[in-house]
Amino acid sequence: RFPTHEHVVFGVCRILSKLTFFPGCRTQLSQSAAHLQAIYRIMENHRGSIALGIRSCFIMGNLTVSNDGNRLAIVSDFETQDPLILRSLQDIVYQDRKISEKSKEKEAQDIEVSKQSQDHQLAVEIENFLTKIVRLLANICINEKIGSKLCTDPRIGLLVELLERKDQTTNEELVLNVISAITNLSFYRVPESVLPTLSEKLLGCLMPLLFSTNHEMLHEAVRVLGNYSRSQEFRRLMKSCRVDEAMSVLMDHSDEDVIFATTGVLLNISTDHEARQVLYTNGCEGLNKVVECLFRFGQSNPAIAVIVCKILINLSVQGKDKVDSKMKEDIVSLGINWIPPEVQKKAELWCEEWLEDDKNQTAQANSPVMTELNDVCIHILEIFDKKEIEKSS
Repeated sequence: RFPTHEHVVFGVCRILSKLTFFPGCRTQLSQSAAHLQAIYRIMENHRGSIALGIRSCFIMGNLTVSNDGNRLAIVSDFETQDPLILRSLQDIVYQDRKISEKSKEKEAQDIEVSKQSQDHQLAVEIENFLTKIVRLLANICINEKIGSKLCTDPRIGLLVELLERKDQTTNEELVLNVISAITNLSFYRVPESVLPTLSEKLLGCLMPLLFSTNHEMLHEAVRVLGNYSRSQEFRRLMKSCRVDEAMSVLMDHSDEDVIFATTGVLLNISTDHEARQVLYTNGCEGLNKVVECLFRFGQSNPAIAVIVCKILINLSVQGKDKVDSKMKEDIVSLGINWIPPEVQKKAELWCEEWLEDDKNQTAQANSPVMTELNDVCIHILEIFDKKEIEKSS
């Protein structure tokens, strides 16, 4: 009723910011597309108000975390030439750029900026708005229609700019949201997508994050690599920067989410005859770490075991790799890839034990992941059995 009355809208937004934490409120709001659109249009009706931008994006972020219908209802203009969310992102990134340049000028002149100063307070508000709008963008792009459309807009490149300019320690929440948005957008393999054209810059931004002690940030960074490593060109880029070696190192990580994401990257690498050589270096250290994951996480996280088994299948059936001279005596020259005997035995042992466990066989009836794990375990045993038969003959 009062869409242009700033004080009224601000008061309502403050209330909804609190209420949308509760499922009941989110359910009520979700029943009216007009209400959702009214919240979205706050960014347009009050374009100059950072405070309202922060609160409206926070509300919409809460409403789009898991509700796909809300994503479509809120950002109903995603197919237009100039979606409001990207226009608003562009505006606030421009303001952030200006305030950053001003801050750098003062630093160069040795002028100390007080935390109580107007410039500092403005910078904090702008970053808060950026954090909220990027979170909203990450949420809505989970929807395939929205994500596959928005990933073609040049303004998506602003996310990479933010990743270049922001520090993972001092701007932690913003960086996390930026990486999450890039992860969701890079999932879509659309010919006109903007992100593949920024691969080199993006990889440069992600490399320091691979050494982060923040498990959530590390996990998100590896998820981005999982999407990008589907491209042969990007796998070459990873190899040239030794990021593929970092994936091998990360297989020692204790966090299951990080391991799951890392095995996903290695699965893509295992499909590539040149890229997969990283698994064979240092006495097959990478390959040994992959198989060890079966024993570390296979029982508690069958999804990890499925990926590990798929990596072994890729290495076993996609033609013969070249390996260094020290390994040549162990190569099975039968048009089948080489897997060291000790690695093969470990994998066979785990797969056999899994298939022989009655509880696993009962659980697979209600679990697609368990069913898939059974299938890949059987496939591995068949491949390895065939290798032994052909070797003996």
